Amino acid sequence: MKYYVRTTGERTLDESFSQIEYTLLIDVEHKNGVTFAKWFKEYFCKEDCVILEDDIILCDNFKSRIEEVIFKHHNDVINFFEDIWKYLPTMKRLYFHHCQCLYFPKEISQKIVDTIEKYSISSYYNAELLRLCFEKMNYEHLLYRPCLVQHIGNKSLVGHNNFKSRRGTFYFIDYLDKLNLTYDEAKYHISELKNLMEEQLSKYD
Repeated sequence: MKYYVRTTGERTLDESFSQIEYTLLIDVEHKNGVTFAKWFKEYFCKEDCVILEDDIILCDNFKSRIEEVIFKHHNDVINFFEDIWKYLPTMKRLYFHHCQCLYFPKEISQKIVDTIEKYSISSYYNAELLRLCFEKMNYEHLLYRPCLVQHIGNKSLVGHNNFKSRRGTFYFIDYLDKLNLTYDEAKYHISELKNLMEEQLSKYD
């Protein structure tokens, strides 16, 4: 299995990336969804892979944790950072959102390539591209909780509107570990989790 990091080349990766060996895929022209589709054809359908964006923090013991989940669900697309403000169980669903940390089996990546070509799907944003593909494929991916990565900062480099509030999640596994909470207990400790998030992310402002 291979780890890819999608970047425009303008950010410095967080030191937490030192936990893994990765290949950088650089979109210098900021074409986002167009480049993402090309990379599916050139790279992602060749072998199972984890695709990461450059604006995240990886949790402690990231490699062992993510590979343990992948081992159990290796035939599923898995999103490790999705619907980040909602308390949700790990579950299968059709609706797709966020691309910070994804696992793709190569067979599904090939089906995505085929779907893009069959329906001439194009999208400026990568999440929209995948959402359209999954709708056409009627494919349910796995949303995994708790989140294994955290989003850094509010500024987007790919054309999204910038945000006034944090785009991070309360349900980052490192915060649960620090407070000695299970994920099921997290919904009763939002204030403490929010404080930890603010403490961590304010360092990246």
